[in-house]
Amino acid sequence: MKKILKLIHRVFIWTPLLLLMLASLYLKEYALTQTKNPQLSVDYAQYRLQDNYALLEIYYSVSRQSLQFESEADGFSAQSLIKTYLEFNETSILIDSLNILDYVKSLDEISPSQNIAEMSILQIKHGNYLLKVEIRDLMTNMIEIFYDSLKLRDLSTPELVMSDIEFAISINAQKDRICKFDKNGLRVVPNANRTYGNGLPNLFFYAEAYHFKVEEEAINSTYHLDYYISDVDGKIVKEISGSPRGKPGSTSVIHGCLNISDLPAGIYALRIKLTDDFNGAIQKSEKDFFVYRPSETANQEVPESEVEQYSLEDEFLNMSEYEVDEYFEQVQYIATNQEKKFFKKLDLEGKRNFLIDFWKNRDPDPQTTVNERKVEYHQMLDYANQFFSQGKRAGWRSDQGRVLLIYGKPSQVDRFASSTNLKAHQVWYYYELDGGVEFVFVDVRLTGGFMLVHSTKRDEIRDDQWMENWAQKR
Repeated sequence: MKKILKLIHRVFIWTPLLLLMLASLYLKEYALTQTKNPQLSVDYAQYRLQDNYALLEIYYSVSRQSLQFESEADGFSAQSLIKTYLEFNETSILIDSLNILDYVKSLDEISPSQNIAEMSILQIKHGNYLLKVEIRDLMTNMIEIFYDSLKLRDLSTPELVMSDIEFAISINAQKDRICKFDKNGLRVVPNANRTYGNGLPNLFFYAEAYHFKVEEEAINSTYHLDYYISDVDGKIVKEISGSPRGKPGSTSVIHGCLNISDLPAGIYALRIKLTDDFNGAIQKSEKDFFVYRPSETANQEVPESEVEQYSLEDEFLNMSEYEVDEYFEQVQYIATNQEKKFFKKLDLEGKRNFLIDFWKNRDPDPQTTVNERKVEYHQMLDYANQFFSQGKRAGWRSDQGRVLLIYGKPSQVDRFASSTNLKAHQVWYYYELDGGVEFVFVDVRLTGGFMLVHSTKRDEIRDDQWMENWAQKR
């Protein structure tokens, strides 16, 4: 009887503890299996190389928190793959493939502010390209894709010229080139997301200047640099004038650090003005950056952003009726049927106010100074106009532009050039939309303009025989 009582006593004592342990293990395993898209930021800078060629550096920043870490014997590991492509004349070339391995002993080591920095370097001819960067979380197979247009300038001209600006997390002296971040006696660790704030109070930057006058009487001449930081409205909030410095030769490396701890959260631009004191030649280079301070939005009650209110009113309240109607045409893809009907009934003042409210109602975070949804839409609008325009027909009016603006960037694009039997066509895949859908575009008229001929998305045109009906040459 005593043995039975002892057994019952042990069961009552240990069962809750065992249940707690099992629950803890389950919750940890559950957290580890939740899929999420890896978060990738991409930036780039162009430097002089030689005639007709540029040195292009592409910078990557991967959010550690967005990666899926899996349990190992002595910790947790994550693995992702970055593939970078350049597209030119509908030809896509893989220029780099980077395998990123990350390891932590405890998941508590990972914080939202941590990012993994990477970089690709290549020599490329001057010209216009489309940059595509794909990051795949190899633990979850989730993909994020980044697109941007590249315009590589000719920096080999004899006039004074500056490179692009690279923003960095840190810049330190490094005599020998040991890793890819080392150049010109410096280790420049890139900050591809261009975000600074509480954890990064100093704005590090790097650039290069070419073609100083140093011949004959100009050999001992000087140059100087002026730095300007302006806010989202273009107002200069910080200005620093540099002292004259001797020229090291016809080329000079420009790098520095500006304390921005006094800047509130928002979007800013750094402009570097370079002046050759010998002949007065001036060159400028400019790039945007961001200041993010969670405490300014999380711990304060902030009304609707005055900056955003001002910019919206400034943008729409001075528009003519023609401009207002034309603008609404460009955003109608994401407007409801009720909004479309209501807009048509309004007078000019009503339409202006409607557009202000249209974007305010779509602001995902009114506490911030930027309407992220509006910025994203206008970026895709610019992309559509740049790559899908045909003659006088704007790109946003094309089928590809419409699909891009409604559904966003595709997860994958397969491009097929024109052949003996088939017309050029493209297949856009959206893996996260309705369980996976595709859109097929064909250059039906052989003019370079692609028409939507088939889609598996509900409420879109569907033609399962699209290859025979639209793509075959007759």
